[in-house]
Amino acid sequence: MQAVTRSAAVGQDGAANLPAAPWVRRADREIDCYFCGQETVLLSYGDLTGDYRRVQIYCDSSDCDGREVDVIVLADGTEATRNRTDVRIVDHFAPDGHRPEWVGLGSGSDWAAGTTPFLRRTDRPATCLFCGERTCVLSDDDVSEDTGRLRIRCTNPACTVQRAEAILMRDGLLWASERPVAKALRNLFPTLADHKKAQLPPGEFAAFPVGDFFEPAAGIDPLQMRISGPVPWETR
Repeated sequence: MQAVTRSAAVGQDGAANLPAAPWVRRADREIDCYFCGQETVLLSYGDLTGDYRRVQIYCDSSDCDGREVDVIVLADGTEATRNRTDVRIVDHFAPDGHRPEWVGLGSGSDWAAGTTPFLRRTDRPATCLFCGERTCVLSDDDVSEDTGRLRIRCTNPACTVQRAEAILMRDGLLWASERPVAKALRNLFPTLADHKKAQLPPGEFAAFPVGDFFEPAAGIDPLQMRISGPVPWETR
């Protein structure tokens, strides 16, 4: 299957040239990791296939600390994308250079958590997960001090991903998953396990089947939560 280089299907909300689904979901070749540079990226089990503006990946290299990464389109020329709840969360909790000393560094030999990601150490464009071309570069508003977040853009004129962000959601050191941006994004997906845990008496040990952590709670539409769910600073 060829990467998108000219015209593409109309996207989720009618944006011209945006693939009907991100290229990474139908990729037929190895994909390079933005953090370690190796061609070891795979779709994560938690990727939501109905969402055309966000993908979840992980690096399969045992020498990379990039365990789980969400790549979210921040701008593609449409108001619908600008107004998405997850985009508002990413903009609200902006990248910064704060990293507590107690966190330390990871142990990956290709990329260790807390060190400079590969995309900031190379002049070579990376693969855009949305169009499949090697046209992904750092955005002008990338914050180099933040080693767990990359602001990126696609230079392929046939791809409307003007700005996106790759956010490290899990790196084996726990701190990444506890960052405000990661917690707020994760809270848009209340799981069956979350619901069951809330029903337990205080202090009772919570043990649930693995599947409960990937199953949305009753009445929750994960895609709609990403698009129009509540933001934490408006629900207090």
